[in-house]
Amino acid sequence: MKIDKIISITDIGRFKNFYAKGPSGDLSSVSLIYGQNGSGKSTLASIFSSLEGEARNINKRERVGEKNPTPKISIRVDKSVVNYSTNKGWDKHNLNISVFDSSFINDNIYSGESIFKEQRASLFLLLFLDEEGRTLHQEAEKVNSEVAEVNRKLSAVIYNIMESSGLNKQELFEYISPTGVLKKEHTGLRNLFENKEFKGLIERYASLTNERFVKTALIKEKKQEILVSAESVLNVHQDNVNKYLQILSANFRIANIGLSNFSNDMSQRLKYSIRINDCEENIFDSNTVKHGKPYFDTLLSDADKRTISFAFFMSKIESDKNISSKIVVFDDPMSSFDSARKTATKQAILALSTKVSQVIILSHDINFLASFWLDSKVKSPSLIEVKKTASFVSELKEWNIASDYDSEFIKNYKLLHLFVDGESVCQRSVALTIRVALEEYFRQKFPINFVKKEWLGDFLKKVRESDQTSNLFAMKKHLDELSFICEYASPFHHAPQPEIIEDELMSYVKRTIVVLQA
Repeated sequence: MKIDKIISITDIGRFKNFYAKGPSGDLSSVSLIYGQNGSGKSTLASIFSSLEGEARNINKRERVGEKNPTPKISIRVDKSVVNYSTNKGWDKHNLNISVFDSSFINDNIYSGESIFKEQRASLFLLLFLDEEGRTLHQEAEKVNSEVAEVNRKLSAVIYNIMESSGLNKQELFEYISPTGVLKKEHTGLRNLFENKEFKGLIERYASLTNERFVKTALIKEKKQEILVSAESVLNVHQDNVNKYLQILSANFRIANIGLSNFSNDMSQRLKYSIRINDCEENIFDSNTVKHGKPYFDTLLSDADKRTISFAFFMSKIESDKNISSKIVVFDDPMSSFDSARKTATKQAILALSTKVSQVIILSHDINFLASFWLDSKVKSPSLIEVKKTASFVSELKEWNIASDYDSEFIKNYKLLHLFVDGESVCQRSVALTIRVALEEYFRQKFPINFVKKEWLGDFLKKVRESDQTSNLFAMKKHLDELSFICEYASPFHHAPQPEIIEDELMSYVKRTIVVLQA
C-alpha cells in the first residue's frame, strides 16, 4: 500500500485551493517534503494521520477567515482516488498508516512537562492492541459492560424489594441471602414470601446476583489473560525501546515496564521507570505533590523526551505484523536533536524504509532531508516543497533541493571563516561543517565524478585511483592533505562524537579553507 499522489486540498489549514499540477504532489517509496515553519507541514501530517481513522485531526484544521469553508481532500492510494469532506469524512480510511508528530507525542507519551493518566492508558493500548490483544480487550470490555448492565437491573430490583418490605439495604442483605432465601426468621418477610409478586422480585434478585457472580468471575479470568499476554508483549517493547535509546545515544534506559491496576472501565495504564546513572526513578511521581525528587519533567531534557517518544513509536512500528504494507510518516522527527542524534535518527528511518511500504518525511531542516537525498540507499525519492505564497496560502511544488542545498555551502563556508575570525560560534557545528563544506565544494567542481549520493571518502578513493587521462588526476597533489582532514572530520558525523580540542579544530578549519580557496 502506498500514497501515490496528493491531488487537491481545499480550505484546510493554509491550503485554500491547492490542485496538483504535473508531479507536484507525487509521492514515492521515500518522499521528502520540505517546508519552513508555518508553511503547512503539520497540516499535511494531520491529513496523513486522519487516514488512520482519526478524522478529528483535520476537522479541527478547517481554514479560518473563510465565510463558507468547504474542506475537501483528494489523494490517490494504490491507483484509486480517495476523497474527504467534512460531512462524510473519508470514503475510505483505516489505512495501515502511522504518523510520528506532536499529536502522537501529546496523545500517547507526554504533554507539556508531564505524563498524565490518559496518555498512560493510550500508550498501553497503542503497544498492546495487536490482533490478539485487541480481541482480549474487546472481550473483557464486553463482559464488563454486561456486568454494569446487571448491576443496573439489580439496583432497580433491590429498590423494589426495599419499597415492598420496608427494609433498608443493610437489613435486606442481613435477612435475604444472595440465593433468595431467608437467612434468619422475620415474620413480616415470611408472609411477604407468600406473595406472588414479591416472590417474583426475590427470584429476580437471586437470578441477577448469580449472573453478576458468574460474570465477575469471567472478568477476573479475562483480566488475567490480558496480564499474561501483555507481559510478554511489553517485555518485547521494553527491549525495542531500549535498543532505539541506545541507537540515539541516550544516557538513560527504561525499566520495569508493566501495568497499573484495571480501572472501572477496564482501561489500564502503562508504567515504567527511567534508569539513569545506575539509579531507577519512578517518573509517574511527577503528578504527585512530592517535592525535591527528580521527575519526568526535570529528569529528562526536551530532546530526551522526544527521543523516548521516537523510541516508543519505532517499537510499535517494528512489532506490526503487517509492517511490509505499512505507510510511516515523520513530521520533523529530529526536532531538538543535536547532530549526532539527527544522524542516528536518519539511520533508524533508513533501516525502517527497507521494511515498510512507504516512508514520508516532513521537515524544515534542509540538511536533514538532504542527507536522505544524498544517500545511495535511497532510490529516486520524491521531492516536494510546502511553500507559502505572497497571500499566505500554501501550495505543494516540486522541490529543487539541489538549488537550495547549494546555498547551504555558502552558509557553511561563512561559518568556517567566522570561527577562524574569533566569532562566538558552536564549535561542534564547525567540526561537522568541515566535511560537509568540502563535499559540496567538490560536487560543484566535479559534478560528473562526485555525484550527490557519494561521500568525501568515496571521492578521495576515485582521486587515488585516477590516472593522467582523468580530470581528477590534478587533485592527487591535495590527496594526502584531504585524507588527513577527512580522517579528522568524519568521526563527528557518527555517535559517539569525539571530544573537541579548540586548537586542533582551528588548525583543521584553516587547512580546510586553504583547500577551498585553492
